[in-house]
Amino acid sequence: LAVQDLLYHRTARAIAEHAQKLRKHVRPQKDITKVVSKPAPLRLPGMAGTVAQMLPKLLVLPLRSVFSITLFMLYKVWLNPYIRAAPTDPKHVQVWMQAFRLMLCVKLWLMTMHVIMPICGICSKWLLIGRYTEGTHGMWGGMYVRWWLVDVLLDICGRGPFKDFLPLYYWLLGAKIGRGVSIDASAKICEFDLLTFGDGAIVGPRATVRGFRVGCSQMVLQRIRVGEQAEVCVGSIVVPGHEVPDGCHIGPQSSSHDTVQGPPPHRYGAILDPNCFLKYAVGYPLGILQTVLMHMPTVMLLIVLSKGNWSATTLDSVWLEFAHPKCILILTLAKICGSTLTPILALAVAIIIKRLVLGRFVPGKQAGQWASLQSWLLHWMLNGGGLVREVSSLFGAHFQATSWIYRALGAKIGERIYWPGTGIAFYEFDLLEVGDDVVFGSRSRIICRSDDTCKPVKIGAGAMLADHCLLLPGSSLGRNCMLGSGTIGPEDWTFAPGSTWVGSQHGRPLQLPPVAGSQQLKPFGRAFHKREANYFVWPLSFHVLFNFCWAPLADSGEKQIYLLILLAVAKTGRFIPAEHFLEYLFFVALSVHVLHAMAWMGFDLATEQLIIGTRVPGRYNWDESSYCQRWLLRRIFQKSSRGVISCMRGTPLLCSWFRACGAHIGRGVCLYPTGTDLMMT
Repeated sequence: LAVQDLLYHRTARAIAEHAQKLRKHVRPQKDITKVVSKPAPLRLPGMAGTVAQMLPKLLVLPLRSVFSITLFMLYKVWLNPYIRAAPTDPKHVQVWMQAFRLMLCVKLWLMTMHVIMPICGICSKWLLIGRYTEGTHGMWGGMYVRWWLVDVLLDICGRGPFKDFLPLYYWLLGAKIGRGVSIDASAKICEFDLLTFGDGAIVGPRATVRGFRVGCSQMVLQRIRVGEQAEVCVGSIVVPGHEVPDGCHIGPQSSSHDTVQGPPPHRYGAILDPNCFLKYAVGYPLGILQTVLMHMPTVMLLIVLSKGNWSATTLDSVWLEFAHPKCILILTLAKICGSTLTPILALAVAIIIKRLVLGRFVPGKQAGQWASLQSWLLHWMLNGGGLVREVSSLFGAHFQATSWIYRALGAKIGERIYWPGTGIAFYEFDLLEVGDDVVFGSRSRIICRSDDTCKPVKIGAGAMLADHCLLLPGSSLGRNCMLGSGTIGPEDWTFAPGSTWVGSQHGRPLQLPPVAGSQQLKPFGRAFHKREANYFVWPLSFHVLFNFCWAPLADSGEKQIYLLILLAVAKTGRFIPAEHFLEYLFFVALSVHVLHAMAWMGFDLATEQLIIGTRVPGRYNWDESSYCQRWLLRRIFQKSSRGVISCMRGTPLLCSWFRACGAHIGRGVCLYPTGTDLMMT
């Protein structure tokens, strides 16, 4: 059944009758895959496997916290005899020397962790799995648990410096990599021993190439081959067991079920490097300037921190120095600056550099190196689009503050637009035009440039883009046009006003019957901007104030863990003998991680009940019900526990968590084993 069949035939009986008609005209085909999974009896997760899946939270993350902070302390002890001012030097010289030593310790610490963690991830893969082999394995069995541990540990360890040498990284993990292979950093590559990339193969942005799937209550591992000079384009998926033949390609937003002969006519989404002269003479100096300016508030706080008496020469004494209340207060202020002022300054500098140095993107052929520098430098300064998302979330990601940011970057933006909380990934801002009352779903992508040409993308007033849409250069959406989830907008494609489209088949969207009664002014615009709702709608000022106050608390990552560990050491560390200090630190880190996770999960459950309550089926338009407003507030609170919940993906604990949130889930269910950017709400 195709996706449009499910939309044309809306009941189970209609779908069954349609399937019977199709069955008479379809010839049986030989299965493409080599490994066929047969129905298996339901297998429930065991206690040993569940305990093993708790190890990343109970063992790996506490060990990483202790190792990370201890490494920083050791650098401070080692550098103390070599970088210090003389006792006779003026006070300001001593302060600056201490500040320089502290910043050097931070840099060395970050660089060391940047290198060590990916190596630990690679070693964990070979120790736990060895080599992946084709076959079927029972869900919740030993192979599944080991596969899951490797998948999670690689996420925790990251790719570090290998991000710029991805073919080498994946080769170290067991993949067969030919010469001249290009893999985008945003592509999802896993089950490495089962993957073969021929000479000159290309894997584009947000593509997925992994040999894992679930079928008939079993875990299935199958080989994948991307042939020589073959290409997996932006947003596409290679299905386990499939092959992309030599010289073929999978079009944008497609799958290996729809492989096309020959190379793609254009390449979309790839960020091309400019020549070395522009990169080193213009790009890197401007990027370093942005980095220096954005971290100035934090550097000033470190200078204040350096005014203290830093004379410790042993590991435990350095820990106790940093656990001083004044030091913890300054580090807390530094964390608040990092969550609020730092991203705002970074975006402000990026906007100024874009306006004064890089200039506007213009439609037409892009033959020179300057156009490559524009895209490359903006991608770097905006952190792949994450910086815009981070700043807009401080002002209310869905509201007009996001429009102000995109206008400052050069886009033509209308009024009363509902923006996605995940942001939109694009960089050719001057080529985007968005009309009034447009509604965006999450995780969509807009590309205004192919490998050699820039074309504008226009979204008409009242249009709607659902989740995971992809618009290619030159695409244009008419007034009140509607694109369903996963819809592709091909290059130079025009969507008629009022039309409805969904999906991608042979590189083209599928048209559905138009939705009756579609209006330009959406319920969101009527409620939030026109103030025509039957309840009180919180104004933009409330969202800005709330997000600014909540942002430091919502950042529940490593920095928050480090501060809590320092607080615990400040209370109890002075009573611990030096010879047992490392064991004490691990116990403190373990306790902090567990209590931190329990606190945020308890807070998440409490806000779920207080803000949302029990959901009942029905329509909840912005201008008729306060549910959408309360749901947005709930999503902001939910960000705080996202890191904790993501560690439970693919485990029985996640099912228990969603049951506690009100979901009805049966036995032996496995949710999000490979992870996801957004879980169900």
